[in-house]
Amino acid sequence: ISCDILSSKMIIYNRWGNQVFYSEHINDKWDGTYKNIALDGDVFGYYLEFKDAENKTYYYKGTVTLVR
Repeated sequence: ISCDILSSKMIIYNRWGNQVFYSEHINDKWDGTYKNIALDGDVFGYYLEFKDAENKTYYYKGTVTLVR
């Protein structure tokens, strides 16, 4: 991302729609765990929302594959 970020939110869900990660800090990274337990390889959904310096809000969603 090549702009200043004023705020952000990232949520990762498992295949049943349960939230396994949440952060409002742009530099936080998901390490493939939930409650400090390593999750099995699977496909997870993500939702990313952030606001730039011009106060424009961006929304992204998709999937990420966790490989173990």
